[in-house]
Order: sequence, then structure tokens, then C-alpha cells
Amino acid sequence: LRDELQEVHPPKPRHATTYLSLLHAITSGLFPDPFLGCTGTQKSISLLQSGRCCGNLITSMEDDVIEILAREVITLADIANISPARNFYPPNLEVMEVVEWPSSFEPLCAHNSFAFLAI
Repeated sequence: LRDELQEVHPPKPRHATTYLSLLHAITSGLFPDPFLGCTGTQKSISLLQSGRCCGNLITSMEDDVIEILAREVITLADIANISPARNFYPPNLEVMEVVEWPSSFEPLCAHNSFAFLAI
């Protein structure tokens, strides 16, 4: 914990930051967290947009690197699943839209940005 920055500081590896982003997203509430000063959704999006989550996925093909990459891909897919699913109705006209919200989250905590930032 870094009180002066009001953040939970993850270890250096990128997969730790993506996992922390997932934790912030799934534990988000309607009101800002007193320690963070923002909601978990806002903090999660901020982490995904930060330099800690950007960059090359792998630099070598060693077994331990591939295992870490596989865990990170699963975590990013879990983050993307927090976004609402959108489909056209009727499918052939593409005039109206049906939005399916994730059932395990408050609708205000599920955010469209998760699908774009995590993929």
C-alpha cells in the first residue's frame, strides 16, 4: 500500500498489474473507495491504460514466460467479460440494439472500456 499515492502498488511483473486490475473491477461498488478516492472500475481502467499493462507480450519463448503469458491472457479475457454484450435486433436490420449485462456485477460497475482495453 502506498498511502501518499492512494494506491495498492502491485509487484513489477505485468501479470500482477492485470490481476490487480481484475480485482479492482470485480470488487467495485457504486461509491468511491475511501482509500483509493475512486471506484474500483475507475482504478481498473486507469491501471489498464497505464504503462504497467502496455508493452510487448513476450520477449522469449521459455516455458516459464509462456506460462505467465497464458495466465495473463486468461486474466485479460476475464476483464473483457465484465463489459456488457451488445447485439443488433433484429440481426438483419441492425437498427436496434440489445444489451446483456453481466449477471454477477452491478450494471454501473460493468463498463464498455473493459472489452477494448483488455483485448
